[in-house]
Amino acid sequence: MIRSFKILMSYFFKQYLRSNKYVAPFVVYAICLVAAYGQRPVYVMSSYLFTSIFIYFFAAWLTFNFNGSEEPVQQQLNILHIKKENYYYICKVLFILMIIIVVSIVTVFFPIVGRFFIRRVYALEVVAAILSHVVIGLLGISTAVLFDERLIKSGRSRFLYLASILIVSIIVIPISVHYSFIKWIMIVFPPSYLIINRLGSIDVMGFSSFYKLIVDLAIVIVYSTALIFIYLKLMKRKRF
Repeated sequence: MIRSFKILMSYFFKQYLRSNKYVAPFVVYAICLVAAYGQRPVYVMSSYLFTSIFIYFFAAWLTFNFNGSEEPVQQQLNILHIKKENYYYICKVLFILMIIIVVSIVTVFFPIVGRFFIRRVYALEVVAAILSHVVIGLLGISTAVLFDERLIKSGRSRFLYLASILIVSIIVIPISVHYSFIKWIMIVFPPSYLIINRLGSIDVMGFSSFYKLIVDLAIVIVYSTALIFIYLKLMKRKRF
């Protein structure tokens, strides 16, 4: 199992590197990171709120491109070789998640190392920021995998549907303040608003706010796991 995992991770890395489809997301990521800290000093939690929103879109974009970088025939051969279809798809999710973990750590520590913040950053805030970035990234991944080209053929439609869902899941927060019925619509959209609302309500992270954040993150993880489960079921039903 460990050997096959290493082989798949190595294959995914080389295959994705050759496709060059990672270039655009990473270029935009670098631009957004520089833009976020272009004017300094900046507030801690509000800055992490902004970068977590971007990681959400970045993770979905990265996943979308990654799923489209492999030829169907090659994918079928790999599954036949591994002999575990679900395992293959889970490894694809884990590959992108590993990238998001690294990117999240860089994103959180970049302003700390550069001393861009208006005040000292506490250890609890660092942990909270990393967890928030990674979990909202997982949500982006689990949403994007449902737009695999085997499930939705049209590339343009897939991207538009995905982008629309991501955007609505963000803008639905301020809209729901004025229109109460929107709160019911929020149920069907990815619960990114849980993390965004929590980070937006914190100035200095304490144990109480950290506990509340952990509860929100747990809900998002459960939701993301459910989406991945649906993805596995759909991919098994949708043969090559």
